[in-house]
Amino acid sequence: MNCREPRAFRIDLEPIYLTHWDTVTITAVPESIISRVVQYERIDEEQKITLPDALVYLICGEKQTETTLLNWIIKIPTDECDSANCVVLDDENIRWPFSIEVKKRGLNYDVVLKMKNAKMRYTLINELQIRILIRMRYVWKELKEKEDCELLLDNNSLSDCFASLIAKYKR
Repeated sequence: MNCREPRAFRIDLEPIYLTHWDTVTITAVPESIISRVVQYERIDEEQKITLPDALVYLICGEKQTETTLLNWIIKIPTDECDSANCVVLDDENIRWPFSIEVKKRGLNYDVVLKMKNAKMRYTLINELQIRILIRMRYVWKELKEKEDCELLLDNNSLSDCFASLIAKYKR
């Protein structure tokens, strides 16, 4: 009899890192309503990350525009926009409105997140930094520059790791 023995196969899959950014949706209410709800004038209600253009070039697959970077961040296609009014779900499924804006300033891109809830804003900024570090790990693998691939394994804080990454791409 020609019976085959049962076999097991091991398939290496890339890990998936889910963040609050995966729950972001662009709001569909009229812009006049969103403007009153989301746009904040107080500087303590916004946080900014500055990314060198060389880093944006690598993150966005060689397309350096505000729209491309915004689309990579929020994972939702926007048509020629450099900002979006969004809503994110927190761990208790509470919806938090915020706005995000990407602006090119010289050789850098500023990503500005405006949101009243300081804890959620801080969480979104940290998770964005982690997403950038993870994306760059894959870019480094693709470029076969593996000496920096294990950037997150040392005992540095997230801020130190992110600052180190940014410093590599500043001109």
